[in-house]
Amino acid sequence: MRQLLILQKSFQPRITKICKASTDTIALQLGEKLTNLFMSVQNILSVNFLLLSSLAGRFQEWSSTQLIGDELVRLVAFLGIYKMYGNSYEDCTTSLLAAEKNSREVYLLLEWLIKHPLARRQPLISFLITPVQRVPRYILLLQDLLKETDTTHPDYTNLKLSVQKLMEVASGINRSLATQENSLKCIEIQSLFTSEVNIVAAHRRYIDGGLFLKQCRKDRKLRQFFLFNDILIYGIPVPGTGRYFFSCELQLLRTTIFDIPDDAIKLLKNTMQINSSGKSFCIYFDTPEEKMKWMTLLSGTITDELIRVSTLKNQQGLDDQPEAPVWEPDHLSEECILCKTAFTIIRRKHHCRLCGKVVCGPCSQQRLLVQYYEKKTRERVCDTCYNASS
Repeated sequence: MRQLLILQKSFQPRITKICKASTDTIALQLGEKLTNLFMSVQNILSVNFLLLSSLAGRFQEWSSTQLIGDELVRLVAFLGIYKMYGNSYEDCTTSLLAAEKNSREVYLLLEWLIKHPLARRQPLISFLITPVQRVPRYILLLQDLLKETDTTHPDYTNLKLSVQKLMEVASGINRSLATQENSLKCIEIQSLFTSEVNIVAAHRRYIDGGLFLKQCRKDRKLRQFFLFNDILIYGIPVPGTGRYFFSCELQLLRTTIFDIPDDAIKLLKNTMQINSSGKSFCIYFDTPEEKMKWMTLLSGTITDELIRVSTLKNQQGLDDQPEAPVWEPDHLSEECILCKTAFTIIRRKHHCRLCGKVVCGPCSQQRLLVQYYEKKTRERVCDTCYNASS
C-alpha cells in the first residue's frame, strides 16, 4: 500500500492542481481522467485498510481453529473496485502517454514527479499499475495458504471460495490489460509515421505486419504493411530512421484477395493480389509459406470484420463502393492494348483509371469521374471504358 499512499498523499494534490489550473486542453482532459482514477485509488485503500484491521484482530486471538476465510470472502465482494480501476487505468494510461508527447505542461509535470524523492526515479505509470498487480499477489498468497490448510479444517471451504472469487476479479483485469496492451501497440505504430496518421481507435486491434515487395506503377518497391482487424495500411520506409511515409489505408470491409499462380514469363512468383475500393495491387513474398500465411491471415481477418459489421446497424451503402482496378505493370506493356501501337519516348504509356490497362495518349483522351477515387476529379480513362460508361 506504500505506493498508493505516496500517490494519494504526495502526487495527487500536485497533479490535480496543475491540471485544473491549466489552459491546455490536453492537460485538462488528462486531469479529469486522473481524478476518476484517484477516486478508485481511495476506494482500494479503504478496502485494504478494512482487510488489514479485521485480520489483525483475528491474529491477536490466534488458535489452531481460528478462521480468516470468512473475512476474506466478505471482503472479496468489495474487490470489484479493482475491475473498475482496471477499466479506468486502460483509458488513463493511454491518454497519459499521448499527453506526455503533445503537452509541454504534462511533460514538465511528469518530469517533476519522477524527480520527487519518494518516487525513487519511478515514472507515474509505475505507481498507477500497482493495483493491477495486487490481485495476482493475493491469489498466490491464498493459494499457498490453501495448500497448507487441511481439507478438514473449518476454514478450508472459505479459503477455497475466496481464491475462486479472486481469480474471477483477476480475469476481468487481465481482459482490460490485454486491451491496454493493444492500445499501446497502436500508439507505437502510429508514432512510426512521419505524417499524422489516425490509427488509434477503441475497436481497433493490431494483428501483424511485414516488409514486402509491392508492385508500383513502374517497379516493385519495398513497403511496410500493418494489418489491423479493420484496416490494412502501408508506408514507404525512410532510410536510416526506422520510420515511414504514410502511403495508403485500405478498409478490409471493401477488400478482397486473390491467389496469383506463378508465371515465369510475367515474372510472377509467390504473388497475392489485393483488390479494394481505394487501391488494388500485387504483393510479392519471399517464400510460398509466407504467401500462404498472409493469405490465410488476411482472409480470416476480412471474414471476421464482415461478421462484426454485419451485426451493426445502419449499414446502408457499405457494399456500393466498387473495387479499384489492379494497374498493369509498365514493364509488361510494350504496345497500347487498344491500337497496338508500340510505345516510344514520344508515345507514352498511360493507365486507364477504370480498368488499369496500359494505353497510349490518343486512346485515353477522355475523362470521367471515378467512384473509387477519394478526390472527386475527372480521371483519364481508355476509349473502351469511356464508351461503355457512356
